[in-house]
This record gives sequence, structure tokens and C-alpha cells, in this order.
Amino acid sequence: MEERQRFRPSTTCSVALKSVLLPLQKFGTFLLPTPLQRLLPDTISRSQASSLPPTTSKAGEDSRRTTYLDGLRGVAAFIVFVSHYLKPWIADLDYGYGCCNALADHKRFEGDVDGPLTTAGYGSRLIQLPIIRLIHSGPAMVTIFFIVSGYSLSLKPLKCIHERDWERFQHALSSSVFRRSLRLFLPSIASSLLVFVAVRLRLYSFPYDDGLMTGEVPVHPYRFDTFWQQCQDYFRFVSIALANPWTWEIIDCAYDSHLWTIAIEWKASMLLFLVMVGTARVKAGVRLFGIGVGMVLYCYWWNAVHLRTQSWEVGLFVTGMMMAEGDMLMQIRRTRRESGYKTMEYDDETRSSTRRRRSVPGCSKALISHFLRHAIFVAGLFLVSIPVQQAESAPGYAWLASIDDSVRHWQSLGAIMIVWSVGNEFLLEKIFSCAVARYLGQISFAMYLMHGPLLHSLGYSITVRFGLIIGFPLVVLLLFWIADFFWRLVDVPCQAFAKRVERWCIVSFA
Repeated sequence: MEERQRFRPSTTCSVALKSVLLPLQKFGTFLLPTPLQRLLPDTISRSQASSLPPTTSKAGEDSRRTTYLDGLRGVAAFIVFVSHYLKPWIADLDYGYGCCNALADHKRFEGDVDGPLTTAGYGSRLIQLPIIRLIHSGPAMVTIFFIVSGYSLSLKPLKCIHERDWERFQHALSSSVFRRSLRLFLPSIASSLLVFVAVRLRLYSFPYDDGLMTGEVPVHPYRFDTFWQQCQDYFRFVSIALANPWTWEIIDCAYDSHLWTIAIEWKASMLLFLVMVGTARVKAGVRLFGIGVGMVLYCYWWNAVHLRTQSWEVGLFVTGMMMAEGDMLMQIRRTRRESGYKTMEYDDETRSSTRRRRSVPGCSKALISHFLRHAIFVAGLFLVSIPVQQAESAPGYAWLASIDDSVRHWQSLGAIMIVWSVGNEFLLEKIFSCAVARYLGQISFAMYLMHGPLLHSLGYSITVRFGLIIGFPLVVLLLFWIADFFWRLVDVPCQAFAKRVERWCIVSFA
């Protein structure tokens, strides 16, 4: 009895200490990025398992076959961040390697400088070389975004079409149409609301150093005198710039200039759904090579050349749908061939002779196919890295600009080649399906939405204080942490909210 009395106070203190430390431990674990949480011991990670989003939002064979698309999207989103981070510090970032004389002539014509001496060093950076410049080619990555979106959005409806399951097709398409607005606009409004609050709290008032920022100096959102005026301005931004379905013009998004792609994504998605509805009962070959190719040519040639209005975004979405259907047809053909082989009965002698007869030609054909896919991938990298400014003066790209002076057209063609080659080459697919690429794909939308607010509030000021060499890795770590936080707290809950709203609104036909 005395022994129990002796240890009772210590036991009570231990229980009280655990009751205090456990919430702190959970909160500290919650603040960690998702990859670090998954590396924690089982005793800790198990208690946080319910708060972690799933490793993937889809399941099944289709998800495994298209994992590389998430990796591509994630890498592209990170390159967009690098582009916007470097542009204020490097004036000639958008120019190609070797076009310093053309840049000097252009600046003299614009009246910016008196002579070519101030352009010394321009056009001679290693990061301006073809393919290498992809590490900061943010505008080119938008083309990959749109192809991946078209592929992902059309995959399930196309599968239903090929299975002749019209009820599932109608359900899948109506669900996509219903949830697409919520999926795109809810996280975008949440991120722009953070900018709205930051502007009112004067967190967007850092005075940029014009002496250091020799490139594209960013502009802060305007801070009005009263809170009500700021609210009116924000409502105009949401209704006119962010979620305006009545125009294809790119309207300046004052609260985050990078959100111009959101409205384009939504409108192109609606057109893609309309195309699938109109071609659902059409033969696959007609839909793929007739209507699909015709629409892409219309978007890239007729509109650009004759009407001078470029609809390259819609062309990329339709191209993504064509890629999805092409992969689906190849998978169906492969499955039928394998099932046919399984039903064939060979004896050992026939099987060995067939293997000997096909080994050498088959090996040569496989090597040639691998070489061609890698060559297409490299050619796509070259096209995507075409300089945004004065491509007609950049060595290696002048002849392309003489054929078509639209940089977006060459970027789009290169993006098509990249996405196709990655999806059809095992080694490239494995690279973009690795754990790092998959994680970047999970937080890609959050990273795209949050990199602008981060750069305006902290990123550029950190770079001014510590320099590019130290500031860049610091800002990258901050970006991953904030994007992971936004993904868990906003992006994933918005997806779940959209599903709940759909279940609440739909009419049951059972």
C-alpha cells in the first residue's frame, strides 16, 4: 500500500505531462510537410494518419498508367516558380543565347539605352542555351499544363465510350462539368483572399530595389484607402478577371497575375466536354483523326493566320484528348493481342523456332523505337525552349521563326512531343513517376497558386537581403512548406467539398 502511495504522484504527473505534450506533438507534426510526416516513426505517424491526404486522388490501373502525368505537371509547376523568381533579377532571361546584338538594336530602338555597351553579357549566359533554358521557361510550361489537363479530363469519359456504357458516360461527364468550376475557382479564390488580406495588412508593401532588380520588376496589388473600396476592387477581380466566361481575352489579374490560366482552363475544359458529347457516338478513327486533327488545325492555323486570334489553349486540350484515346486504342490492341497469344497452343519446338526467327529483327525494331522516342523527346525539349523574345534573332531558332513567328505554336508542338514521348517510353515514364515527381504533382496546383503570394510577401525581400545563391534555396524550402500546407488545408478539402455538393444536388434515378 505504501509503495502505491509513493508512486501515485509521479504517475499523475506523467499522465498530465503526456496530456500536454501529445497535442503539442500532434501540432508540431501537423506543421511538417507531408513527406517528413510519412518518415516519422509509426507511433507518431499513426496518430496523424487521419489528417494526411491520400497519396493519390485516383485508384486503379488508369491511375498507375497515368502517374507520369502528375509528375510532368509537378515539374512544370516548379519551373513556373523558377521563372517568376528569376525574372526580376535577370533582364535578358527571355532572350535566346547569342542574340546580344539584336537585343542592343532593340533597346536602342525603344530608347532604353544609348548604345550596345550596356548590353554586355546579354545573350551569353549558359541558362539561355537551348534545352538548358527550360529550367526557367515558365511560359512554355503552360502548354504542358493544358495537354495534361485535356488528357486527364477525357480519360474516364473516353473509357466509357469505348465500353459503350452510355449511362456511366453521362454520369462521368455531368460530374466533371458540375465539379470543374468548384475544383478550379475555390482554391483560386482562397489564395487570392490571402493576397487581399496581405495587402490590407501592408505585407505587400516591400520597396523593391530598382538597382538590383534589373529585369521585370513586379507590381504589387493596389491598396485602397478604405476597406470597402478594397472589397469592391476584389469583387471586380473575381467576377471580371478570374471567373469571366464571356471573353477569351487575358485580363490582368491584379491580386495574382499568374491566375490568368485559371479562366482559360475552365473555358477550354467546357469546350472539351462539349466535343466529347458531340463525338461520343462517332467512330474512334473519325473522332481521333478527323474531328480531333481538324479542330487542332483550325485552332492553330485558321484562327492564327486568318482571324489573328490564337486559340492554342483549346488546341492543346483537344490534343490531350487525342493522346488519351490513342493510348486507349493501343492498350485495347495490346490486350487483344496478348489474349490471342494465350489461346494459341504451340509445342516447344515451334515456340523455340519462332523465338529464334523473331529475336534479331524484334531486337532491332525495339532499339529503333527507343531511339526514335528519345529523339522526339529531345526535339520537343528544343522546341519548347524557344526564346519568348526575339526568337528570330536567336541562333538555332531563326529558321523556325521565319516559318511561323508565333512562339506559342512552337512551344505547343514541343509540348505535344514531350508528353507523347514520356507516355510511350518506359525510361522517361519512370523518371516522371518517381517519388519526388509524384509529390510535386500532388502539390502542383497549390504550388502554382501560392508561389506568387510567397514571392511578393517574402521571396523577393529574402533575395534582396541574402542574395540569389542563399536566397533561392531558402525560398524553395518556404514554397514547398507553404504549398504543402495549402494543399492539405485548402486544395484537398475543396475537392471533398465539391463531391459533397454534387451528392447533395444530384437527382437519383434509382
